[in-house]
Amino acid sequence: MIFIGSAAFDIIRILTLGLPREIRKQKTEEYLEYYHKTLSDFFQGSAPFSLDQLHNQYSLIYPFASNFTLFGISLYIKMYSDGTLGKKESKEENRKELVDRARGIVEDIEASKDH
Repeated sequence: MIFIGSAAFDIIRILTLGLPREIRKQKTEEYLEYYHKTLSDFFQGSAPFSLDQLHNQYSLIYPFASNFTLFGISLYIKMYSDGTLGKKESKEENRKELVDRARGIVEDIEASKDH
């Protein structure tokens, strides 16, 4: 899928789909800082946006961007359930992990309404 927009959109999709909930919560700040530093280095020390702007974009579009992850998680759960993906003996463990990631996303969206 090609999408022109905020870099935070891609970061959100990568972190929410690629990491277990607790690791994502622990490491998000570190990954945002690393991304911004790497981008700054690429642009000779001057990224096209500040770290604060990246944080603001991340917070602003998290509910929208996470919906794409929730859709992806539902597909992965189906693939684990029907045996298309993964080992049979790991099926239930993988499904539980994906449901936990989805739960974490929903909890984060609900918590963001309070801020």
